[in-house]
Amino acid sequence: PRGLGMSTPISCPEGNMQYFEADPATPEGLRSMADAAEQRNTACTARYGSYLDVIGTVQGVRDLEAMRIAAGEPVLNFLGLSYGTRIGATYAAVFPGTVGNMVLDGSMSQKGTVRDTAFGMVRSGQDSLDRWFARCAAKPDCAFGPDPGAGYDAMFAKVRAEQPVVPGTDGERLTAGLLYQVVLAGLVDFGGTQELAEQVIADYRTKGDPSGLYALGTGIAGRQPDGTFSNGPAIFQFVSCADWPTRLTLADV
Repeated sequence: PRGLGMSTPISCPEGNMQYFEADPATPEGLRSMADAAEQRNTACTARYGSYLDVIGTVQGVRDLEAMRIAAGEPVLNFLGLSYGTRIGATYAAVFPGTVGNMVLDGSMSQKGTVRDTAFGMVRSGQDSLDRWFARCAAKPDCAFGPDPGAGYDAMFAKVRAEQPVVPGTDGERLTAGLLYQVVLAGLVDFGGTQELAEQVIADYRTKGDPSGLYALGTGIAGRQPDGTFSNGPAIFQFVSCADWPTRLTLADV
């Protein structure tokens, strides 16, 4: 899609670490995240201007149709995962006559408001976490301990209280915000990241070493080994702005 990969990518890393390090379970953390998103908005708007108005889902769907025509294909065969389901379903709504075989997995609501989508993600996230706990509890060496829910809560309490310094870094710390990125890796399972998440969680709980949690958390947040960031966070912010004219207030969040 526009803005990603080699498709005239945007790069707005401003505020990224502040955003992902913040603890969304606290009012202070939420305010820090909102401030970081505003930093990204200011930097991206200054850098790319009106280009940001044409990277929404509808424009992406028109690009797909242009590629189908250019390739001489009579129909579009499409596999959409997660946000890709929004692209596929929107294509089917706009160009129903050229839909071939289409698979949409992990579907987003097509008619829901930003509030519906946010609350839907919360519900599905909790369900996925409960299922992860149940699978883990069935193992003799569950990474969270014999009571996964209690082990999870104790791990977050420890990280919040200590914010441990990560060995081998210039004093960087593991925060609750980055720990949530590890949880995300476990919930979504990006090609085996649930097993990796369990491994680094077990290492921290048994050895006290936060290195693995920090590496996975920053990796899921989009930080590359050389310290630069992928542009996923910026793309999601501006696609969401293009797709949903309404906004959640900080109080809503």
